[in-house]
Amino acid sequence: METKRAQVLIKFGLVLLFMPVAHARAGEQFKLLNSITLEPEYHHAVTNFVLVTERKKVTFRPPADWALTSDPGTRTISLRSPNDRAALSFTLIPDDPSLNAALATATRPNDPKPEELRQRALDLFPGALILGEFPCFANGLQGRTFDLAFNGAGRTQALVRLAFVRYSDGVIQFRLATTAKFSDYHGAFTALINSIQIENLPPKKT
Repeated sequence: METKRAQVLIKFGLVLLFMPVAHARAGEQFKLLNSITLEPEYHHAVTNFVLVTERKKVTFRPPADWALTSDPGTRTISLRSPNDRAALSFTLIPDDPSLNAALATATRPNDPKPEELRQRALDLFPGALILGEFPCFANGLQGRTFDLAFNGAGRTQALVRLAFVRYSDGVIQFRLATTAKFSDYHGAFTALINSIQIENLPPKKT
């Protein structure tokens, strides 16, 4: 049964999770580096990763023992759990004015209107049902999260947690896909979001 659930996740979770949502400009930099630091509160060395693009430096800490891959073509970092029952990713989307506007409207402090952003989430997963939505925070900024469900092969339910958070000139999109329960991977999802730090890089000299 576990093997079947893992296969369903790969087919209906990971494929959807990592499908292209944005394309890098031709020749745009997308370099992944890592650094190991000793942090007293953890009592051991901790590995942080640094993603460097033409305009940004993104520091993050993946969950321990999760497999990591990067896709410069979609500006996506992807992570897979050791048991193959969950996958995480985040994607940098720097040039989508309508998405920026929808997120700004959805996170207005006094009169939030998430309808357009909610539709953007459903458009990414046709046929999915929104189970709930709530605010989230990353890089010191507020975003919005949607929990979705849809049926895969053999009517096995797959779950996707989709979060949008603004940064200075774009949106960072987080995804969690699993055939287990959200609660099983809530800690990994939250830790990844909380670890994100985005810095602007100075323009290159010509």
